[in-house]
Amino acid sequence: MAVDSSVEVLRVSIALFVVGGGLVWSAIRRHRKIREVEDLASSKVDTAAQGLTELQGFAWSKVAGPKNVDGHDLVYYSFQLQKKVTEGSGKNRRTTWRTVFSRGHFQPFYLLDATGLAVVDPAGAECLIDEHRTRDWSFLSPLEKEFYLSNVVQTPVPNFPPSNFLFGLFSSQFRIVENDLKEGSPVYVKGDFRAESEFSGKVKVNGLTKFYTQVFNEQARSARNIHVLLDTNKDGRVSHREMMIAYLRFAKFARSQARLTEHLEKEFSVHGVIKSTDNHQLLFADTHQNQLLERLRQWYLPKLIIGSLLIVIALAAPFLLAGM
Repeated sequence: MAVDSSVEVLRVSIALFVVGGGLVWSAIRRHRKIREVEDLASSKVDTAAQGLTELQGFAWSKVAGPKNVDGHDLVYYSFQLQKKVTEGSGKNRRTTWRTVFSRGHFQPFYLLDATGLAVVDPAGAECLIDEHRTRDWSFLSPLEKEFYLSNVVQTPVPNFPPSNFLFGLFSSQFRIVENDLKEGSPVYVKGDFRAESEFSGKVKVNGLTKFYTQVFNEQARSARNIHVLLDTNKDGRVSHREMMIAYLRFAKFARSQARLTEHLEKEFSVHGVIKSTDNHQLLFADTHQNQLLERLRQWYLPKLIIGSLLIVIALAAPFLLAGM
């Protein structure tokens, strides 16, 4: 019995050490990311230096992309349909989620700030997007299910969609995993900036002039002071959610007026492209720098503290058992 207890304690200690180590490593990586974002000053698009550069502004479509269920245009989209499968038997039996269908839109898009446009090439980028969602298919509304069946999963997938007979008790279980960046979203980008001729010049983009005038003061070439409009709950601060709701509403309105205002579209200067290279991986987020830092710091200390405690407990448990 004593030997069995010792083996069990050892197993638990190893599990705690692995979990704790994972949390500490995650916290260390997050701290590195915080320092990377903090240590690099943001540039304006029209004066951005060649090489490693940080830009922030708003995302806008360069080429037509998909729409989401709410009708928002997407400049970046990743979709996975996953099926729950059971593998192995006995003690080796385990349940995993296997991707059975995937779709994406990863074309270059524009970043707009008060001074002009830069092209963002998301190939090979690290995405820190708050709009990452994992949802069980059975929890989606009928409208959402119809949208995904009609507009996203357009290739037959075995046993999909699952039957609702007896509440789906005997049907295969599916979930969807999505990652998207909507047109008009605040966007932060860090990567290698180059004023390449292919991505330079003057362009007219439907709806962009209207969106620009809603967000920026053209004479001052700076952001409009619309804090009061964004702070919908009047708590004195603008949350990421409040920003998203307001700016997406601006973008959707600008797009809806594009046909009526096509003759009023102004030319915008495209100053270059920011992308991943061998020396600098592109990172982009669906928010501006201050909100991104808040998001990164949110779980840094809890992960570090809990992970460290688990490691201490894992290392101390065998010695405590030996002393009993």
